[in-house]
Amino acid sequence: MPLASIHFRRAGLFAPLALASLAGILSAAAPSSPATGQAGVVLDLQPVVSSTVSEMRVIERLPADFAKPGEPLTLAFDTLAPVYERTSDKVEGLIVEDALGRVPMAGPVRDGDEDLWRANRPTQGPVTIRYSVPAASNAVPHSGPITYLQATAGGLSGAFSSFLLAPRNAGRTNIAVRWQMPAGQRAITTASVDDFDQTTTLSQLANTLFVAGSLVQSPENPSNDTLVIAGLAQPKSEVEQAALWFRPALAAMGEAFGAGKDNGYRVMFFSHDRQGFSSGTSKKGGFLFFLPSNQRLSSPKQRSIIAHEMVHSFVNFYGGDTGDWYNEGIADYAALIVPQAAGLVTPQEYLRLVNEEAAFYYLNRFRDTPNDKIADIPPRAIGGWSVPYTRGAMYFANLDAKLRARHSKVTVLDLVKRMNPLGTQGPIASAEWSKLLMTHAGTWAVADWRDMMAGKLIRPVPGAFGECLVARPITAGQLDLGASGTSFRKGNRIGHVDPASNAFKAGLRSSDVFRETFEPNDAGLSFDERVTFKVARDGKPMDVTFAPRSGRAIGYKWFPRSGNAARPCR
Repeated sequence: MPLASIHFRRAGLFAPLALASLAGILSAAAPSSPATGQAGVVLDLQPVVSSTVSEMRVIERLPADFAKPGEPLTLAFDTLAPVYERTSDKVEGLIVEDALGRVPMAGPVRDGDEDLWRANRPTQGPVTIRYSVPAASNAVPHSGPITYLQATAGGLSGAFSSFLLAPRNAGRTNIAVRWQMPAGQRAITTASVDDFDQTTTLSQLANTLFVAGSLVQSPENPSNDTLVIAGLAQPKSEVEQAALWFRPALAAMGEAFGAGKDNGYRVMFFSHDRQGFSSGTSKKGGFLFFLPSNQRLSSPKQRSIIAHEMVHSFVNFYGGDTGDWYNEGIADYAALIVPQAAGLVTPQEYLRLVNEEAAFYYLNRFRDTPNDKIADIPPRAIGGWSVPYTRGAMYFANLDAKLRARHSKVTVLDLVKRMNPLGTQGPIASAEWSKLLMTHAGTWAVADWRDMMAGKLIRPVPGAFGECLVARPITAGQLDLGASGTSFRKGNRIGHVDPASNAFKAGLRSSDVFRETFEPNDAGLSFDERVTFKVARDGKPMDVTFAPRSGRAIGYKWFPRSGNAARPCR
């Protein structure tokens, strides 16, 4: 669950940010498209969702010169491993034909993170590939990425990688995507509204996010040069209400990150009851957002994660040894300060969000883990995944405050804008960030960055998260739910309960059964709040309330400088 936290250089913490016009939002949008009809590859996509069938039906048409002469066709299907395990969402009914007729295909054979099918002979002439991919099983609860193929409210959502069976090692080509939809239905993607043409590779096309079906949308007749909000399983009134916040938030992001003025933006969403917390994934041009069915798109509770995803669509992703301290830290940091600077959150909301970020960092027992050891944290360890998010946000808040204190000509967001062009040349190493720091700040900034990478505790400097907030040291217990070896979903049994934990002392026992799903990440968003497990023992309901913490550790909490949260600067 990404958290939002940000800081933006300005005269006063709550000074309004001039908003760019909506038409002037994105350099981070769809690639330029060749004229319709010039594509070398054509993908016909037919989402089918009924009471008996939920699947994506695909026809791929490859030109005669697509494959190298004499080289058998190899088709690759992303298994989505290791973060997702496919259930029913696998290739069915594969038929490959060329000028000579049916092409026998051998497979699938696992090769790394792909399943491969290989033709038993070289193809001749144009090739047509037909198959379908059912949606993932609704009976299996998922909590990972939202890019796998999901059926919701008469439609499908995910990434193209969830269904695309792509010729392996194919280079750049013209690709036309054609949606075969019943009247009254449509498809929205990060690339376009409805059909689109791109010059790209099939592997890059696989990153495209989509939602398709009987969509609820705003505006009613969307186009590629506007903000489009479209999705499944939310009422029309929610979409229209959410748009009132999305539009100025998106304009503020465009202003903050120096976006261009040529393209629109697409927010895609869906809801169901198989996951207990909101999540999203972004690409240039928009993002796909999931929220539980009992929550609303326009709720203020959703805005921090929505802002987080917006940031991702403006900031280039970097791999190598840079990692999520940059990718997710910037998203958390900017998702706080940009909406706040634009007047899109109240002073009280901003203070709450900053302290949620702080609690999630300072109460995390993995907070001192060096950056190169984060991957070694057990996958099911509560809070382990969040270290680069919150530590990165705290680092950027401190860096921005120190830059302002030294009257620097650059802010953190200025440095991010200088990093963005480097992404067009592929993944960059941390060395590029340290070079940028040395050039625009100096040795002190490089030393601070190295301390953060080594896991040294970040102690906020004056002005971190703004001049109107003050960070004060506190002692608090670190996040500890007391129960291990369990998923916190409705119907699951609780595993081992530590006899020394507050949960045990409050009455929780092994083999108690959850009556309602509990979201463990929420327990880390406060320095002092208690949580309640709704469980059953021997068929009898029980509510177990306790402080989800243990031990004592130094942390920092933010307070309004004036003592008044509604007027923190006075």
